[in-house]
Amino acid sequence: DPTLITKLGARIPGGETVTLERNYRSSPQVVATANRVLECGAVSTLRLRATRPEGPVPEVVAHATDTQEAQAIAKAIVRRHGRDTPWSHHAVLTRTNAQAVLLAESLRAAGAPVRVRGQTPFLQLPEIREALRAMQRSRGGLRDALGELEMRVPQQIDLRDVGDDDDDRLDDDEQATIDGAPLLSDAELARVRNLEELLRLANEYLTDDRAPSAEGFETWLNATIGTDDGGSGGDAVDIATFHAAKGLEWPIVHLAGVEAGLVPIGRAQTIEGAAEERRLFYVAVTRAERELWLHWAEERTFGTRVARRRPSPYLDEIEPVLDAMRRGTAPADAAEHLPIVRETVRAAGKPRLGGRAASTLRPDDQGLFEELRRWRSQQAKAASVPAFVIFDDKTLTEVASRRPTDKAGLLAVPGIGPVKLERYGDDLLAVVAGH
Repeated sequence: DPTLITKLGARIPGGETVTLERNYRSSPQVVATANRVLECGAVSTLRLRATRPEGPVPEVVAHATDTQEAQAIAKAIVRRHGRDTPWSHHAVLTRTNAQAVLLAESLRAAGAPVRVRGQTPFLQLPEIREALRAMQRSRGGLRDALGELEMRVPQQIDLRDVGDDDDDRLDDDEQATIDGAPLLSDAELARVRNLEELLRLANEYLTDDRAPSAEGFETWLNATIGTDDGGSGGDAVDIATFHAAKGLEWPIVHLAGVEAGLVPIGRAQTIEGAAEERRLFYVAVTRAERELWLHWAEERTFGTRVARRRPSPYLDEIEPVLDAMRRGTAPADAAEHLPIVRETVRAAGKPRLGGRAASTLRPDDQGLFEELRRWRSQQAKAASVPAFVIFDDKTLTEVASRRPTDKAGLLAVPGIGPVKLERYGDDLLAVVAGH
């Protein structure tokens, strides 16, 4: 309960506050990224100061699918493994337990030993054991049993957690129920996600085995994802959720699934829930001592459903800092002149923005600035995100005054990095050219 800290002063008046602002774990580049995560939150917080040597700038990597994401992470870890970089120097962190299965599968297939921390092994989960027993009992065979499971699972999904771009997403006043039934609790949703993962594995097995059976599926599962209990020692790549990673650290950290609907989780619909999601992301970022990789996938499979994905809004927030550091700005100064944006929670009402539009535009550039704002509003409405997540006013002001004619010119604008250039570059250039 964070209020044990945040309200301590009111409960015990007259106490002295000692601010702990030195970070002894992470490189200046990772600390600068973490500072940006906190600065874009709903409340002002301290700014940490790094004490370790310089490191590489954190990288954001997009993948076509979640399978390609897992395989790319596995290849990167195997490629870096050596005498000076043992397996235990690497960690892959996820927001949910179910994501760990595909990652562990890919790492083992690539030849890396795996240790899943802080959770019950997938094959020992009660819902998985019960589903496998049902497959054994099914008189219609494995395919019929999987069909029955598939019929049950999708009906229970809370669509806010899928985070796709479908047009049939629930409106605010429809999110109290699904098909007239109350939304699932966090524990119930976790069980559904685990069953979805079992369905994904089953489909993979069905393509590998010409004579599929329940017994064959269990044998395949044991060979493919193993039974690691997370408590074994030795040299292995750690996989953990953001929660389970608290208090731990690794030289190289990969964050997987940094997507809207997962990071932050779609169920975080209150101010308190959104604040907790931001703290969790901050925890994940600051597990890295030297290297930080942030991955997201354009498509992710939930059971038998493939959902379109969007990058987490947190990636848009930290991109200006990453961009500044890529250009040679010292990490400690990277965020000094960036606007502070405040996260928007739908339950809280209107967006709250820090920073403001520049008032120094020439009269002939003001019209272009207004056109850019109208374009931004359309993009934000289409993506169901606050306008500042697309671009803040300061960036649009720079575009209006510089009037870039190509992508190289756009990339020189503060606040436009490679991720946003790829996503919005052509549209921005079209607005400028049209004006």
